[in-house]
Amino acid sequence: MLAIREIHKLYNEIEAAGKVMIGKAIRIGELLSEQKASMKHCEWIPWVDLNLPFGRRQASRYMRIFDTKDELNGTRVSHLPMRQLADILSEPKPKPAHVSHNTGENEWYTPPKFIEAAREVMGGIDTDPASSKVANKTVKADTYYDTKEDGLEQEWGKTVGINPPYSQPEISQFCEALLLKLESGEVQKACALVNNATETAFGQKLLSVCDAVCFPSGRIKFLDMQGDAKGAPLQGQMIVYFGSLADKFCAKFAQFGVCLHG
Repeated sequence: MLAIREIHKLYNEIEAAGKVMIGKAIRIGELLSEQKASMKHCEWIPWVDLNLPFGRRQASRYMRIFDTKDELNGTRVSHLPMRQLADILSEPKPKPAHVSHNTGENEWYTPPKFIEAAREVMGGIDTDPASSKVANKTVKADTYYDTKEDGLEQEWGKTVGINPPYSQPEISQFCEALLLKLESGEVQKACALVNNATETAFGQKLLSVCDAVCFPSGRIKFLDMQGDAKGAPLQGQMIVYFGSLADKFCAKFAQFGVCLHG
């Protein structure tokens, strides 16, 4: 009987503490959202770096918590997964850029033939929002953002080429950002190279609105920092196209595999 009482007591304490924690996280997200809305786009990231005790990704996480406040407020803390509770307060740890590879390396780059095909179809690449200095030697985007600059917080331009991090939640975040920017008109043409995870939420969303898609006939051998094709992907990939040149995309990318119109 004593054990039962203690379990009930601890359970109630967890519920009470969790509600306070969620309430504070929602309030931080609200304050951050108000602050960001009052600033010019170029002012936000410097303000975060200078004034906050956590980084840009955690700031974005708090704002997402605020956006889902109605759902969180209506959920018992005990019904939330422990990982979600931990995510509310924890600063996210850096993750490997492409977990689709099993070599243990973090940096892998798209083979030039796919980049060149995308550039030819779209007439160039304004922005690669998930890149690096080394990768952009091949992509040749006018603007690129690395992990320090956090492409999720940036403007992307009209024409985008993206091979996002394949780890979660980053791949879903970049795919969602791409779709939102296409819908708003900020992005008008885009090629996205992602895992052919058609069963996932991000895969379903991309395929439901894309104008064309290419499924390469073999797993893409990504390049290491020396330019050698040593990446060993665990699954195949798909190249998703958005824009008014679906016929041109299919004609160009047919050399790599099956192409379908959206």
